[in-house]
Amino acid sequence: PAKVTRLQWMNINQTDSLLFTWTPAVGEFDSYNMSLYNPNGTVQSNKFGKKDLKECYFLGLIPGRIYHMVIVTQSGELSNKAAAEGRTAPKPPGSVSFADVTNTSLVITWLGPPDWTDYDDFELQWTPKDSTVVVFNPYNTVKSKGRIIQKLHPGRPYTFSVRTISGNSLKTFSEPVQAHIRTRPDKIQHIRCRPQSSTAVSCSWTHPDSDYDGYDVKCYHLDKKELVYSRRIEKELVQYIIRELEPDKKYLVAIKVISDKMTSDAVEDSVITMIDSPPAPPSHIRVDEKAVVITKSTIHFNFNCSWFSDVNGAIKYFTVIVCEAEDTENRKPDKQHPLPSYLEYKRNSSVQNYQTNYFSSKCAENPDGTLQTFEIKVGAQMDRLGGKCEKDQKTFCDGPLKSRTSYRISVRAFTQLFDEDMSNPLFSDTFFSLPITTEAEPLLGVIEGASAGVFLIVILISVMAIIVCRRKVKPASVESRPVSKPKDRPSSVTVPLVQGRQLPISREIKASQFENQFTKLQADSSYLLSEEYEDLKDVGRNQPFDTALLPENRGKNRYNNILPYDSTRVKLTYIDDDPCSDYINASYIPGCNFRREYIATQGPLPGTKDDFWKMVWEQNVHNIVMVTQCVEKGRVKCDHYWPFDHDALYYGDLIVQMLSESVLPEWTIREFKICNEDQLDCAWIVRHFHYTVWPDHGVPETAQSLIQFVRTVRDYINRTPNSGPTVIHCSAGVGRTGTFIALDRILQHLESKDSVDIYGTVYDLRLHRVHMVQTECQYAYLHLCTRDVLRSRKLRSEQENPLFPIYENVNPEYHRDFLFGRH
Repeated sequence: PAKVTRLQWMNINQTDSLLFTWTPAVGEFDSYNMSLYNPNGTVQSNKFGKKDLKECYFLGLIPGRIYHMVIVTQSGELSNKAAAEGRTAPKPPGSVSFADVTNTSLVITWLGPPDWTDYDDFELQWTPKDSTVVVFNPYNTVKSKGRIIQKLHPGRPYTFSVRTISGNSLKTFSEPVQAHIRTRPDKIQHIRCRPQSSTAVSCSWTHPDSDYDGYDVKCYHLDKKELVYSRRIEKELVQYIIRELEPDKKYLVAIKVISDKMTSDAVEDSVITMIDSPPAPPSHIRVDEKAVVITKSTIHFNFNCSWFSDVNGAIKYFTVIVCEAEDTENRKPDKQHPLPSYLEYKRNSSVQNYQTNYFSSKCAENPDGTLQTFEIKVGAQMDRLGGKCEKDQKTFCDGPLKSRTSYRISVRAFTQLFDEDMSNPLFSDTFFSLPITTEAEPLLGVIEGASAGVFLIVILISVMAIIVCRRKVKPASVESRPVSKPKDRPSSVTVPLVQGRQLPISREIKASQFENQFTKLQADSSYLLSEEYEDLKDVGRNQPFDTALLPENRGKNRYNNILPYDSTRVKLTYIDDDPCSDYINASYIPGCNFRREYIATQGPLPGTKDDFWKMVWEQNVHNIVMVTQCVEKGRVKCDHYWPFDHDALYYGDLIVQMLSESVLPEWTIREFKICNEDQLDCAWIVRHFHYTVWPDHGVPETAQSLIQFVRTVRDYINRTPNSGPTVIHCSAGVGRTGTFIALDRILQHLESKDSVDIYGTVYDLRLHRVHMVQTECQYAYLHLCTRDVLRSRKLRSEQENPLFPIYENVNPEYHRDFLFGRH
C-alpha cells in the first residue's frame, strides 16, 4: 500500500501532548498502525485507526521531550510507513527575582522547570529595548538559572521575561514568566548648601542623568544627632530652601534621588545657619535699681553672661545704654544702631539717650562653666566703656552723669557687630531699669549750674539770630568755585552757563573734608545741595539723538523722553542691510578703569528682548545688573527677558539657559549660559544681579543695603577681567541705573585717590546719557552713602580692635526725613 503524505506535528508549545496530522494514503488499504517512540527508542504509545483517520493525539507526555512518530499503512500482510518528529513544550521557569540592583546593573535569577522534564536553555528578553544593555552568563552553562545585566539606564523601569527553551533545531518554548524592576537612580551632582538666614539654608544641585520621580530631602541637626526635616520634592527643582531651623547650628543636608521605590545614594553637605540676634531677655532680667551704687555723677551695677542666651550664637560684645528719663514704662531702647555717643548727649539737649563703647564679652571662654561678671561704673570714665572723652572725639566714650537726674539703664548684647560681608549688627536689649536718680550737687554746684544755664540761653539766642540773618541772604559761595579741566566727555559738548556763570565740571574734595562739606550742603533745608543738583539740570542736553527719533525706532523706546545720544549710543550689527536694525536704547558710560566700562540701558520691551541679548553677545557682557522689578505698583516696568526655569530659550539666534538662581533677602543672583546657535562651542556664563528693594524714583531704606550690593557686583566684575562692559538697567535706564553707576565710581575713586567728587561724577554721567541720577533724593542718597562709608572707615581705623560696624545702619526714618523733607 501507499504511505501517508504530509505527516506533520501540529500543536506546537503544548507541554504534555502532541498532535500529528497527515493526508491519507492513496489506493486500497485496511488500516493505520501509529506508534510514538521515546528518544531512547522505547515505545511510548501505540494506536490503531481506520483508513479514514487523518490525525492522532498522544497524551500524557513529558514536557520538553522530543518524540518519534511512525504511522504504518496496513494492507493485509503488506505495509508501508511514514515518520515524523514532534516536541512538547517545556515547563516555564519558576518565580523570577532580582538582586544586587544598582543604577546600571542587576542580577536576575529564576527557578528552573521540574527535574523530570526536559529542557536545554532559557531565553531572556526585556523592554524597553535599550541597545546598550549587555547580558552576561556568569556560570558558563546553558542551563544556568541566572544572568548579570549591565549597562542599564539609571532609574529606568524595565520588564524582564524568561521562558524555557527545549531543543536546538526543533525548538519549543514555554510560556514567558515576567517580572518588573527599576534600576536605582544616579545621585545628584555638585550639591552646595549655603546659609540663607539664621533659620534657613538653601541647597542647589545639578540634575542626575537618570529617569526619576523626585527627591528626598532630609536635614539632620549634627549636635543633637536627630532628623529635623524630611520632605519629598518635585523632580523639576534644583534648588530648595529648608526653613524653621535654629540659628548658628550645624546641619547636615542629605538628598536622595527617588525612582519609584528605588533611591540613590545620599549626597550630603554640611552647613551652619547664620547667627541671629540673641533671644530677648524676659522683663525681670535687667539692671535692678535697688542693687546699684550711686553718686552725684555715677551709677555702679553688675551683670553677668547668664542675662543673654547663646542659642542663636555666641555673645561677642556688650554696650551699656543710658537714657535720661523718669517714666516707669516697661520698655526697651529703640532698635537703632549705633545710638548717639556721650558727647552728642552732652551737646544736644534733644538727645535723651546714649551708648558707651563696645567691650568684649568672652562669655564663651570660661571652660569651667563659671559665669563671668561685669562690673560697670557708668559716668566714671572707665576704660571698658570708652574712657575719658576728649574734645571733638568721634568714638564712643564715657563721662559724668548729671546730678539729681533720673536715668534708666539697659545692656545691649551682640552676637555680631559686623562681618566681612557688611551684615547688619545682631543684638538684643534688656528692658530699661526703673529710674535711678543720681545724688544732688552741693549748693555751689547749683549756683554754677544756674550760671551755666543762663550762659546757654544767651548762646541759643545768638545762634537763632544768626540763622534768621542767613535765611535772608542767599548763599553766594557757590558762584566762586573753581573750574577744573574736563576728564572724559564727547568733544561736541560745551560746558553750560547758569545765570551768566560757567558751571564747574568737578567739585572734588579730600575725603577728610567731606563730612563738613556735606553738613554745609544740608544747612537751610539742604538749600545748597538743591542748588548744586539744579546746576546739573542741563548738562549734556545740547547733544543730538536723531537716530532714536527715527519713525522705525520710536517703538523701541520705553519712554519718549529718555533717548540715547547719537555720540554715545550702543550700535548693534545690521540685519539684512536694514539701516535701523542697529538701534537699541542703550548708552556707553565711562568708569574709573575704561572709557566704556558700563552700558546703561532701559528695561527691555517685549519687542526688544532679542536686541538686548544680541547686545550682551556682541559686547562680550559677563555681568548684568537689574535694579527694578518687572512690575511695580501694578505697572509694567520691564519685560521678563530671561528664562523662567532651567529650560533653554531662543532669543533670535541666541540660546540662553538659566544654570542657577540664588534668592537672597534683598537681591537675587542668577547664572545664565549664552551661546549662538551657529557657534554652540563658543559659550560663556553671564551673571545676573537683580536688586529687588529699590522703589522707582526713590532710594533704598538704608545706605548699607546698596553699598553691600554695589561691592558684591564690583567683586564679581573684578573676577572677570577680560569681559566687556557691565550692563545696568532699571526701567528707563537713568535714575536707579545712574545712581548705581555713580556709587560704584565714587567708591572706587575713594579707594584709589582718597577723595570724593559726587558732583563731578554725576556731571560726567550726564554727558553720556540724559537724566542720569534722575531725582534730587537720589543725588542726596549718594552723599549719605559716601558719608556712611567714610564714618565707618574712620571708626574702624581709630579702634585697636575692629569692634565697629563697617557701615552705619542708618535709621530709615532719618533717611526719609532728609531725602523727602523738601518734596
